Amino acid sequence: MKPVNTSSVQCIFALFLLLATASAGAEESTQWRHYGGDPGGGQYSNIKQINANNVGSLLPAWILRTGEMSEHAARPYGFQTNPILFNDKLLLSTSSGIVIAADPGTGRELWRYNPELDRSRRPAEIGNRGVSAWRDPLAAVDAVCATRVYIGILDSRLIALDGNTGRPCDDFGDNGAIYLNQNVRLRESDSLEYSITSPPVIVGDTLISGSSVGDNSAVDMELGIVRGFDARTGALVWRYSPRFDTGAGNYRATFSSPVVKGRYLVCGEGLHFTANCRVICLDIADEAAVRLAWSY
Repeated sequence: MKPVNTSSVQCIFALFLLLATASAGAEESTQWRHYGGDPGGGQYSNIKQINANNVGSLLPAWILRTGEMSEHAARPYGFQTNPILFNDKLLLSTSSGIVIAADPGTGRELWRYNPELDRSRRPAEIGNRGVSAWRDPLAAVDAVCATRVYIGILDSRLIALDGNTGRPCDDFGDNGAIYLNQNVRLRESDSLEYSITSPPVIVGDTLISGSSVGDNSAVDMELGIVRGFDARTGALVWRYSPRFDTGAGNYRATFSSPVVKGRYLVCGEGLHFTANCRVICLDIADEAAVRLAWSY
């Protein structure tokens, strides 16, 4: 199979997101603030300027090159990011966890953050689906990290960045990062078996993240749990552990956070060695007693 030029793929994706959002009328929503467009992950925009009649005549407006070519990586990365448009910045990630903020009108890079992932360790997963962003309602407009960008990466770090500069938020965890591989029954391995591949969903001031557990290496795997963290400090607020007879849940896909009849839910897909795939929805209205609302 011929290798894919991952840099080119990323450029094209960022380009078409721009074409779908730029120059829309004032009455239309030109933001895409969440993975999937809205808290429920609806993948819908009400922009009408691009439609079935003219989509075939679109021309390139600009190209953004991320530079991610899997150099020196033990396993070549894939490309899975879904950029968001937050506070007039286009925010995207590469599979090694590099975060880029760009001007959506020109494609000009505004800032870049590189978490310096250890590429010598082979990851069980090869993708990163994107970032989340949050405006702290308690912070002054010009305060450091008043707007935060979050990314989870393949070595299990969940990182908070200043939305204006791309610098780590020092008040979050340890110099801007928390490690989600703590207290999960981590197995010794030379590879990266416990990873974060999807952006956290944000409800109020709580970050909610699952995890990706390496497949098919043992029965007694790491704990595939879902956890809520304080968006400002990174402190653990709650954790939900699925009850399985053997193995562990693998909640590596993105979550959505719909509000249904006044109930705050967090829903996502989970994998399990004996139960294959299921969808869960957690009721998080009471953070002291997060519970399973339903599963399918």
